[in-house]
Amino acid sequence: MGNLPLYNPDAKCPKCGHEDIYTAFHGKGDCTFLCVGWLQVDIDYLNRHCRRCSYGWLEAPLDQEKFG
Repeated sequence: MGNLPLYNPDAKCPKCGHEDIYTAFHGKGDCTFLCVGWLQVDIDYLNRHCRRCSYGWLEAPLDQEKFG
């Protein structure tokens, strides 16, 4: 999952610019469904989702900066 950008609570959708963004935390080892299918990852991450256009992206939790 490489270097994810840190969580930005003021982020707008990078596709449509809308501000209504859903955020869900996923912990290390969680299995989750992303656009590529079911995936188990070895880091904590935040799944961001635009409620207007349905675009999704990942960001790193703020505390990941301490470990990365």
